[in-house]
Amino acid sequence: MNHLDPQQIEELKEELQRQLQSLERSARVTGEAARPVQLDQTSVGRLSRMDSIQNQSLSRNLQEREGAKLALILAAQTSGGALGSVIAPTKIVVGASTGGMAGREGEVMRKMLVYTGILIALISVLTVIGVGLNR
Repeated sequence: MNHLDPQQIEELKEELQRQLQSLERSARVTGEAARPVQLDQTSVGRLSRMDSIQNQSLSRNLQEREGAKLALILAAQTSGGALGSVIAPTKIVVGASTGGMAGREGEVMRKMLVYTGILIALISVLTVIGVGLNR
């Protein structure tokens, strides 16, 4: 299994942050473009209205795709935080003492790190694939 070095991890974090900012900025812009088209023939000609309706449809499609990408990034961040909480030392101590394993917290932590690491890697890979496929 290939592990990422700290520089690669930092680059991935920066890329996700750039994507998040770009999606938020795009959501503001496309929100304006997706406003209902005014059908008053005195202010806009028929062809201009058709063009506006087509542009509105394209903007809504873009909003949906970017909304899915944004949801994926935010879900990955939330999942990462929750998984980090699972291996919090205080939770390991409480869980070990509750489960009758007091004094064996190190063993519990080692086992939890393996499972948590696998889940974090899986979520990371799925997020990168999902965001990449949504381009």
